[in-house]
Amino acid sequence: MPTPIKETIFKTWDNTPYPTQQSHFTTKMYSFGGPGGKKNIHKIYLTATAGIAKLHVYYRTELSPTEEWRQFGTVNISSTDGDTYELLPDIPSNLKGVNSIQFLFSLWSTASSGLNVLTIDDINIVYRAFRQLSIEED
Repeated sequence: MPTPIKETIFKTWDNTPYPTQQSHFTTKMYSFGGPGGKKNIHKIYLTATAGIAKLHVYYRTELSPTEEWRQFGTVNISSTDGDTYELLPDIPSNLKGVNSIQFLFSLWSTASSGLNVLTIDDINIVYRAFRQLSIEED
């Protein structure tokens, strides 16, 4: 017989920005519609708004717990208008022939108040998929 529920907890989402000097968040794992196909990742475009901040972008290509985050690039954000920033990978050869990718964004505020709010409006990933021949095409 199941045990009776003694307490019910309701939690609500609050989308009010919380200013902080340092924050980190990860994206989902992107497979670009075909997790089995290999891709070359060339760059990302990031549309973001922040007071004055340095944004470090890291990536990994597997969800394995042993997979370490690698540096993708760094951008200085000093816009309140939602400007678009181009990030090129620090080591492009590491992003050839990948099946999927996940990003980690690490924000470090450089504002004099020490607090910052980051808003990422859009992430565009520029990649090229490999064309794989089937047996019938040989």
